Amino acid sequence: MGVVCTRTADGEALRDRCDVERSALINTYYNSHHNKLTRMVDDCLEQHDQCLIVDCHSFPAQALPYELDKNWPDICIGTDTYHTSTELKDRLSTMFEALVLDCIQLWPHPQWVNSGCNLTIDFRMIFI
Repeated sequence: MGVVCTRTADGEALRDRCDVERSALINTYYNSHHNKLTRMVDDCLEQHDQCLIVDCHSFPAQALPYELDKNWPDICIGTDTYHTSTELKDRLSTMFEALVLDCIQLWPHPQWVNSGCNLTIDFRMIFI
């Protein structure tokens, strides 16, 4: 797991990447994605003076072998206390629960250092 995977879901070696190759992959794919996201947010702010990103994660029906928590929700709403209002969290939870989905907010995945929302750091408004 992570930006550049080196192991399979079973923990077997997938590939070995040197730091130069890893940096090239991150710059080519990860950074270019976030740069595009930043430009899209810029465009939205210019047109509407606000922007909302809904960052949701689904999970497989069965937990992967290396995962510590085997009780997955159907969907996770990535939030943080700075960017996400209680009203917005509650409205999204209600919407997913109406679809009969087990929904969880601020789910602290033990293998993620910074659980929460996918932010573009350049901006300071509501993101979820």
